[in-house]
Amino acid sequence: MTVSLGDLTPNNIKQLKVLNSIIFPYINLSDKYYEECLNKVEFSQFGYFKDVNVGAVSFVEEDDQSSIEIKTIGVLQAYRRLGVASKLLEYVFDKCKENDKIKEIKVLVQTTNEAALNLFKKFGFEEKDTVKDYYDNLDKDRDATVLIKSL
Repeated sequence: MTVSLGDLTPNNIKQLKVLNSIIFPYINLSDKYYEECLNKVEFSQFGYFKDVNVGAVSFVEEDDQSSIEIKTIGVLQAYRRLGVASKLLEYVFDKCKENDKIKEIKVLVQTTNEAALNLFKKFGFEEKDTVKDYYDNLDKDRDATVLIKSL
């Protein structure tokens, strides 16, 4: 199979930073964010296409521990539509199945990002809300759509 997954480690955390800066240039993720990723490495995963690191997902448990929020999920432009994001999402679903307390998955997506919205809907996510000016560092397309998948 050409798509595979790999774990986040202290040795490859810089790869996650680089991927996120390329895929999400409009989001400034703090060093604290990456420290938290390392503290819960099972909540992050790399996506590989033919052994090339081309994407990643990171998610967190909400305070009540009944839901998780996908903080970032993305694939480099040249490797989209090859099944990498789907494989990353399947990893998230598998992790949720390991904890029967988790009842839903939440993700916020730029409202104009049709490809991402369609991907999540394909996997059973439903639009629940819009957050105005979520991406407040952008000049336009600042709103985010909140999508929820019940488990």
